[in-house]
Amino acid sequence: MAVTENLNPNSLLKDARTTIDFNNDGRSDIFWRNRNTGQNAIWLLNNTNYSDAVFLPTVPTNWDYTTADFNGDGRSDIFWRNSQTGQNAIWSLDGTNVAQAVTLPTNVPTAWNYSLGDFNGDGRSDIFWRNSQTGQNAIWLIEDTNVAQAVTLPTNVPTAWNYSLGDFNGDGRSDIFWRNSQTGQNAIWLLDGTNVTEAVTLPTNVPTSWDYSLGDFNGNGTSDIFWRNSQTGQNAIWLLEGTNVAEAATLPTNVPTSWDYSLGDFNGNGTSDVFWRNSQTGQNAIWLLNGTNVAEAATLPTNVPTSWDYSLGDFNNNGTSDIFWRNSQTGDNAIWLIEGTNYTNTAALANVPTAWSSVPI
Repeated sequence: MAVTENLNPNSLLKDARTTIDFNNDGRSDIFWRNRNTGQNAIWLLNNTNYSDAVFLPTVPTNWDYTTADFNGDGRSDIFWRNSQTGQNAIWSLDGTNVAQAVTLPTNVPTAWNYSLGDFNGDGRSDIFWRNSQTGQNAIWLIEDTNVAQAVTLPTNVPTAWNYSLGDFNGDGRSDIFWRNSQTGQNAIWLLDGTNVTEAVTLPTNVPTSWDYSLGDFNGNGTSDIFWRNSQTGQNAIWLLEGTNVAEAATLPTNVPTSWDYSLGDFNGNGTSDVFWRNSQTGQNAIWLLNGTNVAEAATLPTNVPTSWDYSLGDFNNNGTSDIFWRNSQTGDNAIWLIEGTNYTNTAALANVPTAWSSVPI
């Protein structure tokens, strides 16, 4: 699971909820987009039921999107980017209503990729831009539907370096983890708004066969790193404090490379756990983690055919991660409500034709 961008502003993943909550009820919702027609829709979810299903205005299919919260009201909004023209737009949403739709005044050439975070700690999503051809980087600080400040960072970073956003010093502002896809070098930039306050290359190179994800494994409010070797199945955790690796541990159990994973919080203790899924057999498992230790490991009793994709959210607002399933061949959908390593409820949702893609999948 190579990570080049993290589009989730809450990259700590110590909150079981996704960032997709359109009515601020603490429950994950689903945004649907039809890749053929450009139609859009929202499902407001309540446990294993949807309380409201509404179509939104149609947007041409050359516009990509990401959900975030640009006005700090606790409700997800939508950032749109035109993959052909470089135009950008924001929809401020209030539940299933588009309260405001604004095209931003500045086009950004399509060589620039982006991720969303919160760089000034104001509770509003901002935009980190990276030029995939030149290595230039920039930050837009956003207030509602306005670009309050746009700054090109002084340091170019060669394009061999991929990145993810996290919070490594616990100040509530997004920082950047860099990884060189050719050399295995790693670095951290601590950011304060549009300023890089500290830039440190970590002392340990990690071979490029190791992929990574960011989480919070000791519940201290700062991002840590989960490493997985795509060739051997080894797994490791680095606990970070600022730009220092406070602890590095290889986990005792190798997991065959046919198993993919995602990070969530399945027991509601504020630390990241691991959901495993076997891409060949459909088996599923959960590891409950405590720091660098696997406190509990359980294989779930139900195999799910590999035509089903999944993502994690909190659909009943109990503070633990649940699973949304979508069948890529039939359009069937389902939810599993999880507590620890057990699922307490499973329910099938309405079928949605496969031309529709969904977030959180």
